[in-house]
Amino acid sequence: MFFVFMAMVMMGLSGSSLGTGTNEHHNHNGDNHDDLCSVLKAAVTLYHSRRSGEKLRKALKRAIFGNESGGGDIETLQKGLPETHNNPGNRKNWCGDCTYGGDHYPGKSIPHDLICMCTVGSSGFPFTHMSENGKTLCGKSATDLGCEKNRESGTGCHGKNNSHWWNDTSTNHEPNGKGQVKEHLETTWNTVVKPCLQGRHIEQAKKTLLEKLYVGHQSSPSWARGHTNCGGDHSDVCVSYGHQCHDNPNSPQWWQELYDALTTTEDTSAQGNSTRSPRKRTRRKTGSATAAGEPEDDSEEDEPENTGTTSTSNRPLPLLSNQQSGILLTKPLLCLLSASFFI
Repeated sequence: MFFVFMAMVMMGLSGSSLGTGTNEHHNHNGDNHDDLCSVLKAAVTLYHSRRSGEKLRKALKRAIFGNESGGGDIETLQKGLPETHNNPGNRKNWCGDCTYGGDHYPGKSIPHDLICMCTVGSSGFPFTHMSENGKTLCGKSATDLGCEKNRESGTGCHGKNNSHWWNDTSTNHEPNGKGQVKEHLETTWNTVVKPCLQGRHIEQAKKTLLEKLYVGHQSSPSWARGHTNCGGDHSDVCVSYGHQCHDNPNSPQWWQELYDALTTTEDTSAQGNSTRSPRKRTRRKTGSATAAGEPEDDSEEDEPENTGTTSTSNRPLPLLSNQQSGILLTKPLLCLLSASFFI
């Protein structure tokens, strides 16, 4: 009986360790990708619902398409890498620096930031050897991200003739956007970005956005913290909003505008307040009829900013971290284990 009890304890300890994010293999940017991907799914859901006010509508366009004034077509994004990314530029300028004044910069859109976070770096980082079965980038293997593609001809990221990595010194080396750098971006778009363009239920979408975009006393969301130049060299496969990106009119940040739209009213007369004004609810009753083709229920057909209380704007929504969940799972088990020695 004692040995059965010990086996149950070990299973509980093993499960809690997995909950802390410790895996048998290293998933580079795994958690950051999951957070940002969930934000894109939520943004797509709200955009499809067509029940948002003008301010939120503009913020959603910037988050998904990189602009708030022009039209956008998610179906077009599903087809492949946009023309705007056919000629990849300096990766540091695109992913970690807002000072150079170009049209591509960190915080341009969610798909752009996912490309920064999930495209292999110099020498195919993090897959720096021919066989990296234990490593993944944004949950994708070396094969998923094209590292084993046409190795002998040199077009995969482990190709013997491939020296065209997307980093802070590279651009597209071949005419008409057909270079190896573009191939890396195309692979990332197809394997990483496109799955994140699938929507989710609208109730969960609003909650996800408010949770993930809240920065508290930090300067950036979780996926953009603790990075340097994000130029693709060594471990600099990332996105960072730290170099003059905040409140820069030349590089409007999708995540700032989206959170602001979700947590403030459409009433511009409240702009003089130092804190975000609470959201007035205008929801319809659950059970009212929906129009044909509308994917969401009317219980969420209010104006888009779904806070309504001052607690949401003044403090983060209560999130249970992996570490916390591990403590809750393992502490009772350890107490039982201690007691077992007296049996």
